[in-house]
Amino acid sequence: MDTANRANSEDQTILKFEEVTIADDRESGREISGVTFGVASGELVLIEDWSRRFPLADYAEGLISPPSGTVNFRGEDWAALPPAAAARSRGRIGRFFPRSGWVSNLNVDENITLGLRHHSHLPLEEIDEEAVALSERLNLPPPPPIRPALIPEADLTGFQLVRAFLGSPSLIILDRFTPSEYNEALNNEIDRVRERGAGVLVISGKGDRCPDNFSAPDRIFRVEGDSFQAC
Repeated sequence: MDTANRANSEDQTILKFEEVTIADDRESGREISGVTFGVASGELVLIEDWSRRFPLADYAEGLISPPSGTVNFRGEDWAALPPAAAARSRGRIGRFFPRSGWVSNLNVDENITLGLRHHSHLPLEEIDEEAVALSERLNLPPPPPIRPALIPEADLTGFQLVRAFLGSPSLIILDRFTPSEYNEALNNEIDRVRERGAGVLVISGKGDRCPDNFSAPDRIFRVEGDSFQAC
């Protein structure tokens, strides 16, 4: 992202954690407190979660309310939003899930376009065309009309990216996304969405770092033990 665009995005914070306490998702009673960071328009932020225990992406999407602190998306506190408004806001977020998150009774092409069909008024034909074009940019075949259970896991990884980037989301979260899954086509797509003003949050696991050919993160944070700190 060029300097002029980066300067214009400084005050356009898309996601903001303020003094948030996050509980371990394995019910161990462990917590990290004081989690404070933001993702602005056009930014790429990397969080290295070496513990692999804390559901940071669920807090970022407002799926879990923190016991203390606030998580704001596009200037609004998730905890203060009525359910319908929160659902609409989540329609502005694209997410790669560590365990796929496919709806088993829908085909892959239907899964990919489900969010955009629900949260926009675009014609279905236009949505399908965008999904095919995005797949091509990521060097993937068109999304198939086949149930997810019948698709190899490696192929589903690629189609998850199509689902996450589809529909010009304000924020894209790549949750537990590993360096082996990065490639030049994805790197180009990340640059493309940053140029149009989207924020990108990458949450990696222990030892998972961005490779040399990946866009340099604007900021890097690390969860290690029970602490959250800037690197």
